[in-house]
Amino acid sequence: MTTLKNIETYPAKTTDNELITPEEFLALTPSQKLLIKKIDIIPPKLGEKGFGMFKITYIDPLDELDALFYKKSLFHFPSSNI
Repeated sequence: MTTLKNIETYPAKTTDNELITPEEFLALTPSQKLLIKKIDIIPPKLGEKGFGMFKITYIDPLDELDALFYKKSLFHFPSSNI
């Protein structure tokens, strides 16, 4: 943590994948769920406690924005009377 002029800043942590429990998955907010690209269900192993895990693969928001911009710039045509 760094403090600059009474403002606390924290280093950003990014991840592509994450293992979470079903309880943690249910606690995700709708805005957090929008960042999920893929979910792999890891079933519980016989004799272990719990209900398994979820392997979450997140989208890279910057890549998505680049792709969106590229599509718009490639296929955006001004309206005309053609």
